[in-house]
Amino acid sequence: MLKYVESIECIHGIVLHILNNDMKIIITENKVEKLKGLIKTQGIENVSKLMGGFDNLIKVLGLDGINEVIYDFLNDNLTPTKGWLDTEEYIELAKDIRTVHFIINGQVGYSYTLYPISGNTLLFLYPATDKKLRETFEGEEIWADVVVKWFKDKTGLKVDRIG
Repeated sequence: MLKYVESIECIHGIVLHILNNDMKIIITENKVEKLKGLIKTQGIENVSKLMGGFDNLIKVLGLDGINEVIYDFLNDNLTPTKGWLDTEEYIELAKDIRTVHFIINGQVGYSYTLYPISGNTLLFLYPATDKKLRETFEGEEIWADVVVKWFKDKTGLKVDRIG
């Protein structure tokens, strides 16, 4: 039996090989960098569609690569409109008012709450933010840990739970 093989060059030089209707992605390291650049210019939603879905994009980029893409997405889309404060200011705000709201384009995108009796903390994503992340990255598992790391890096605040 003969196998049907077709190669298609797309997405700025990334070669897709289709073998008996199974898509195989052949990619080199420099193509990964081109793909990351394309994500920055075209958006992750568009690139994942071109790659046949988010799962294929993860396969190409690997977990470290996709975490980097998510981190960049957070910087581009969830940084507070007025920027970040110093870590000490966030710590004082959390102690004084218990809940700190992070405003993005005039709306609360997420909030941080410190529960004084237990000392536990919650990073709460407002519905529009949660929806954007779930739709962009097709589920919670892939982005939740990156959101927590990104938030800690930006604010210096510990996060016990995300909700």
